[in-house]
Amino acid sequence: MEYVTMFLLLGGLIIRGYGEK
Repeated sequence: MEYVTMFLLLGGLIIRGYGEK
């Protein structure tokens, strides 16, 4: 996997995490 893909996936998880709380 490319670093860009990993960064986008991690960023999405973080955004969802903060959005729920």
